[in-house]
Amino acid sequence: MATNIIDFPRGGEQIKPPQRKRQRDQNESIFHSNSDKDYLVKKKKIIKPAQKKKSISTPVKPLIIEKRRIPGWVHHKNITEDTILLGVVKEIQEMVALVSLPYNLVGRIDITDISAVLSQNILEHESDKSIYNLFYKGQFVVCRVKQVGKGSLGLTCDPVLVNKRVSTSAIQTGMTLSGVVTSKEDHGYQISFGIEGTVGFLLNKRAKTFIQTHNEGNPLCVGQVLLCHA
Repeated sequence: MATNIIDFPRGGEQIKPPQRKRQRDQNESIFHSNSDKDYLVKKKKIIKPAQKKKSISTPVKPLIIEKRRIPGWVHHKNITEDTILLGVVKEIQEMVALVSLPYNLVGRIDITDISAVLSQNILEHESDKSIYNLFYKGQFVVCRVKQVGKGSLGLTCDPVLVNKRVSTSAIQTGMTLSGVVTSKEDHGYQISFGIEGTVGFLLNKRAKTFIQTHNEGNPLCVGQVLLCHA
């Protein structure tokens, strides 16, 4: 009986290693369905939103408001000398003009406290004008407190004292200033404001309306105090 002799090459028969990788892929395909694969694929595509960078804001310094004292009501108790007030002539007597002030206060202006020019004329006995020719009821007057009494306030409307704190550089067009008639000229009246280096001139045509309305048609008197518009 003849025997078949197998011819082995030198080194013996080559044995291929088992395909573990393929088996592993097959095993994975067994335990994972198609939906799981889709999930894995989708999971790889998920992109996390980028985190917003925190904005660095500069610190805001708190506003510091300066506290100032706000004056309260004008009362007889808190009025002192040299206080400037705006009043209205309410009554004219022979030698005194009574002035209505804010918050039911009443002041008085003596004939010697109207203006320095008028007072000088009275001392020299050259003035024959009464106080009735110098004021009219309802006239606005800027006053300075001269004396604080129990019943009333002693006032003066002399522009030298009323405009004491007003300088020439502070005067602007449109301002209202208290002035006094110092002389009568051919074309008008010379006005003094009590401010050094500042003199005004009131034309006759501009004084005409005031004379006819409030001065009974009489010309302005030397020493008379008026509110003038610059």
